[in-house]
Amino acid sequence: MGEGNEQTNDQDTSLGYAARITHRAFSKTLQKRLAKHGVPIGQWNFLRVLWRKDGLTQKALSDELGIMGPTAVVALRAMEKNGLVKRIRNKDDRRKVNIFLTDKARSLEEVLMPYIDEINALASAGITEADIEAYHRVSQIFRNNLQADD
Repeated sequence: MGEGNEQTNDQDTSLGYAARITHRAFSKTLQKRLAKHGVPIGQWNFLRVLWRKDGLTQKALSDELGIMGPTAVVALRAMEKNGLVKRIRNKDDRRKVNIFLTDKARSLEEVLMPYIDEINALASAGITEADIEAYHRVSQIFRNNLQADD
């Protein structure tokens, strides 16, 4: 890896695999908590973005989440059916659809967001602040290196 750039298929040393299983562990832990409130994990990131930027166009929301338009359409239909969002045709450009949170979705923010701190505390138990800072620093380098390949 590092200096030697040795190739490996070993899951024990694969950076991508380590990131994947860590992400899955975080997601599974969050999913258990969200389920208590009837929110599927697939709708979580939509809510997080809309809590900060309510009224985005469907396209802007897709771009913000880094997903394809059709994927967003399916999720937003489910969220609308679940009473979390309203899709409203843009008055200035009828081709665009703006996504607005319902009161139900807005009220979930104060209930669901504390789970982030709770899960981060759970995950970081026994880890020093210096190691957490190193994790963030190295993760950013990974992202920068991989984005440079785009």
